[in-house]
Amino acid sequence: MKILAIDGVSNGHDHLRFNATVIEILCSSLALTWFGFCAEKRHVSKVLKTLDMKTNKSFNLYPINSIFRNCSKSKAKLILELLNIYWNALLIIKREKPDRLLFVGVEYTLFPLFASVFLRICVFRQKLDIYVVLHNLYRIKISPTKHILWKIMFNCLDLQCIVLANTVQGKFTELFPKRLSLLWRHPSYGHLIPWAIDKDINLESFRKDNIIRLLLVGRQGTLAISNGFLDLLAALCQKVTEVTGRKFKIIVTSTFQTKEKPTTRTNVKLLNRRLPDQEYFQIIMDSDYVVFPIVSDIDYRASGILADAITMKVPVLAPKAGHFRELCSEDGLNKGGWLYDGRDGLERTLFKIARVVPGEYINMCRYIDYLNEELSLQRAEVRLRSILDI
Repeated sequence: MKILAIDGVSNGHDHLRFNATVIEILCSSLALTWFGFCAEKRHVSKVLKTLDMKTNKSFNLYPINSIFRNCSKSKAKLILELLNIYWNALLIIKREKPDRLLFVGVEYTLFPLFASVFLRICVFRQKLDIYVVLHNLYRIKISPTKHILWKIMFNCLDLQCIVLANTVQGKFTELFPKRLSLLWRHPSYGHLIPWAIDKDINLESFRKDNIIRLLLVGRQGTLAISNGFLDLLAALCQKVTEVTGRKFKIIVTSTFQTKEKPTTRTNVKLLNRRLPDQEYFQIIMDSDYVVFPIVSDIDYRASGILADAITMKVPVLAPKAGHFRELCSEDGLNKGGWLYDGRDGLERTLFKIARVVPGEYINMCRYIDYLNEELSLQRAEVRLRSILDI
């Protein structure tokens, strides 16, 4: 069997560990005689560096050079870049004739996907099993045009959609009631961390300095800054500190530089840059909770940052919505952290966090450890191979 994986969306670090996990799983399959990965050149280079020597089978890389040095400010340039990648992928399909086609970076860039698969059918007339990994559905939900495009693809093509969370699968069924989706739970990334991560929490006293460290990282940090959640969180933490005496330190990183300078908030530290991988994982490990802000489209997303928090075995503070509800037990108790409901719920939760006892925190860490095992490479491997029938 021959499989070609294509990512026309990701540049550099985007979906890096996710794509590396997919490649690692597929390359270890004895049933495959050929595997190829086609994506933007910088992304391919970083995936290869991340994988290092983790695969026991050679695979074919197809790095695509960018047409423009920087296309982020122009939609026209972005579309041309995507079409360039997909056109090169089509040439690979024609030459190598794979049995399976796996689109691994699909979010809301639907036109290049539609165009490339349409050309494949009309021009090359080659039978392929097509799988699409949907990282989120929110653009499909809010855009009638994209919703129609997906329906056209469903009607014209035999697309098999893979989703990454139970909640996303439910929303997929609401959007497309006549279509089935395949659930592959978002894997954790412990197997891709090549260095030692130091976690030094004194569980007897919880924190000797009596400070609770809350982390808003990456895209979640960017969202928190833009939608006002950071100001709300900082104000509520200050209120809880005045009542309980328990101090909070909010650390914020963003995926790109922002103009935000919260100098008036003494309990906020803003790292206005993208962190290198080792620093990124270490700052998660050094936190007491990874925080997720309130967003309106949360039910239509899966979060790689949640997978990172689970990988680092750090409890979370998240909205009581979306796939964060999967951190709850069957009786509704929060096991992997704290889930809050709206502004008032966030305030009540922060008071509970301020009064948490060491034993309760230890139990949350243990449950995160259990989730880490559930989402481990070994279990993810079994599920993905079953979905792709290899």
